[in-house]
Amino acid sequence: MTPVVKRRSLKKKKPTRQENDKRVIILGVPGVRKTSAANKIAAELKLTGVPCTVINFEDAFLYGTLANDKASFLSSPLEVQHKRWTDAWAKCKNRLPKTGNFILTMHGCFISSLFGARSLLDPGQVARDVNPTLVITLISDIYDCWSETHGGAKGLSIRGDPSLTQLLVARRLELIIGDQIALASPVSAKLTNGHRSYKPLRIKNLLLSVYHPIKTFVHAIACGPQLKIGYLSFPISQPREMEAIGDKSGMEEVSAFVRKAFEIQERHSDLVLLCPLAIDELPFKSWLDSVANPANGATAVFDRAKFRWPLKSLHGELKPLMDPIAQLESMNLQEAHEATSLIKNDVTLRDYRLVDQADFTAVFNPILAGNRKDIAKSVAEEIKRSQILQIPVFLFQDIKRDPERNTLRELGIHPEMIPTMAREPSRDLLISCNDINDLYQHLENGGRIQ
Repeated sequence: MTPVVKRRSLKKKKPTRQENDKRVIILGVPGVRKTSAANKIAAELKLTGVPCTVINFEDAFLYGTLANDKASFLSSPLEVQHKRWTDAWAKCKNRLPKTGNFILTMHGCFISSLFGARSLLDPGQVARDVNPTLVITLISDIYDCWSETHGGAKGLSIRGDPSLTQLLVARRLELIIGDQIALASPVSAKLTNGHRSYKPLRIKNLLLSVYHPIKTFVHAIACGPQLKIGYLSFPISQPREMEAIGDKSGMEEVSAFVRKAFEIQERHSDLVLLCPLAIDELPFKSWLDSVANPANGATAVFDRAKFRWPLKSLHGELKPLMDPIAQLESMNLQEAHEATSLIKNDVTLRDYRLVDQADFTAVFNPILAGNRKDIAKSVAEEIKRSQILQIPVFLFQDIKRDPERNTLRELGIHPEMIPTMAREPSRDLLISCNDINDLYQHLENGGRIQ
């Protein structure tokens, strides 16, 4: 018998995702300007040889073409919203690129003054359908976010004009949902990460302010498993207290340290540095506290130029991903006062989160004010958290700022030991630097202990 020859199928094989493809999900509350930020990141990635498509889920799939369709969606009952979201996601997942790099911007939750915050997505489903290589939760100063949304809504609640409190709650929810997507994403490899134990390489959800330099985002997306993340720890209240009595040297020294650190980041594509001053909301809370018990209906505009730490002093010639919005809106002071406790709590929670994202911590002058005998409280907590995480802490304390060496004693480092331990980890990976250039060299090395 003549053997039967099977006809070769001419059906094309579906393209498969490549190992080096970048699939990024960007989350963030309204007012953080996700799509504009994603387009800027994509343009910069292209310049580095990483072409990238940007997909806005809500605009491309969820909202219709009618001018009031977004407002109609936001004011719909929960069941209607969920049905529309599910249908839109089915279309989106079928249109996601099968190969190549893309950034998908989307909301983890939806907010309006009518119902507060609602989340409609299934984080596990999003993780399976996108299989992201990175999740980024964007944030910006809350007064910027509120002004952006309030100005866009033009006072109409049906268009999603959330209060300051609702925005703050939603910002926390976006981060939680980003974590759920990252944790539900497939484990892609195994890696020995510095001094941490050998473990699966899980997808990260990075909390990042849009006021970081644009290279922060390019490096985070393009680098891959070799990426090293450092947290910059320094006093913030101390230099502000010094400025209040006419001494600007503290703010100038901190700003110079951050500028130099960002210049180092610019040169190293495998390095990301996190700066706590990329979000600066305590001055906003202090301003609200200063106008306690406002008259009914009283409004005012936050003077950002007067109270916020100047971003230009931190960036130098480097451009942030996004500039602050040009004009802040006037806000109802009674309504804004309701948010002050959330703002204060977020500062501590955010700093802990940034430390948790890091592979090492670089500490600059824990004692900065001449009359201080103890380490700045926030810096001490960040060092303690770093030690719990067992990540290296590289510390520089200018002896001119701390002639009695209280920093070293408080941390359990004997001054006479410094010459012999300058580049050697102590039992808790706390490494004292002889001078500021020593600290900068550790940044150049990506926090790797030589």
